[in-house]
Amino acid sequence: MGKKIGYARVSTIRQKNEGNSLDVQKEAILIKYPDAKVVEEAYTATKKGVREKFDAVIEELKQEPDSTLIVYKLDRMARTVREGLETIETLLDCDVTVDILNLGKFEKNSPISKLLLTVMLAIAEFEASQIIERCMEGKEHAKKNNSSYREGRPKKYTEAQIQHALNLLSENSYSKTSALTGISVSTLVRAKRKFVA
Repeated sequence: MGKKIGYARVSTIRQKNEGNSLDVQKEAILIKYPDAKVVEEAYTATKKGVREKFDAVIEELKQEPDSTLIVYKLDRMARTVREGLETIETLLDCDVTVDILNLGKFEKNSPISKLLLTVMLAIAEFEASQIIERCMEGKEHAKKNNSSYREGRPKKYTEAQIQHALNLLSENSYSKTSALTGISVSTLVRAKRKFVA
C-alpha cells in the first residue's frame, strides 16, 4: 500500500479568517485520512516561484505507485488551469490517486475526469482573476478620486520629522509643507490634530 500525503497551503491572513487556515485544512484531511502525513506550506499562489514543499511532495508520490495526494480544495494545489491539469495528470499517470476533498477522488485519467478538472480549475482561475481585477479597479478609482492616494503602505515618520513638519506648517500652507517634507497633506492634518489640539 502506498503513502497518503496531505498538502495544506495558506498565503494570507485573510484566508485564515475565511476558513482556509492551515488548521482547518489539516483537520479536514486527517478526518478522512487519520494515517496521512500532512505537509504545510505558506505560499502566495499569484506569485511566480518554487513551492519547495509541494514540489517535494509531488516527487515523493511519483516514486510510490498506489499512493494518494489529499488536498482540501483545488486552489490549494494549483495556480492555473494548465498547471493543475499537468500536475494531476502526471500523478494519475504514475498510479497516484488525487483526492480533492470538496470534489472527490480522481483515480483514472478518464475523459470525464479531465472534463471535471478543466471546468473546476477554470472556475478557480476565473475567481482569482476577478479578485485581482476588482483590486485594480479599486486602486484606479482611488487614484482618480483621491489626490492624496499613494500606492502601498503609508510611510512611518519619526516624532522629530513630524515636529519639524508642524513647525514649518506654522508659517506655510499644508501643500507647501508637504512639498518641503515629503509628508502627505492627510498625514499632516492628522499630526496637527494629535499634537497641536
